[in-house]
Amino acid sequence: MSGNEKLQRAYILRVEVDKDEWVEITSPLTLEFTITRNNLAATNTASLVVYNLAPATRNRIYKDQVDMLTYRAVQLFAGYSDKPTDLLPRCFNGTIKRAYSHRQGSEVRIEIEAFDGNIATSTNVVALSMPKGSTQDSIIRAVTGSMIPKGVNNEIGRASCRE
Repeated sequence: MSGNEKLQRAYILRVEVDKDEWVEITSPLTLEFTITRNNLAATNTASLVVYNLAPATRNRIYKDQVDMLTYRAVQLFAGYSDKPTDLLPRCFNGTIKRAYSHRQGSEVRIEIEAFDGNIATSTNVVALSMPKGSTQDSIIRAVTGSMIPKGVNNEIGRASCRE
């Protein structure tokens, strides 16, 4: 690539629609997204809006926010690329809270609201007895360790703890 060429915006939005079945959305469809990173006691969130998907695809992605027993993943890879086969960085990996469609003017939008770590933080119960003198690191490892079956990486908890 010469110095005068510009890279194009690129994205891949992967939405789980059934067990081990994904819908992959890419350009030229328009995607708007906002990712909020939280470093305290809240999950990271993503708001994803895709314009003018086919009705059948919108119906497959739809998720009612009242349905707390269905967990479906969503992944967003985005960046700049000069060809569609380039690898893009993963910007978000989480669980869909709700996904719904509505008309805005002449366009139909599907809005996806998602959280990372949502399964573990919304359904996990932790009951631990820690010995007197337990370090902050050992407490965090014990709590996050109980969430490993729900998809939480225990290394993250350990790395973020400073004694």
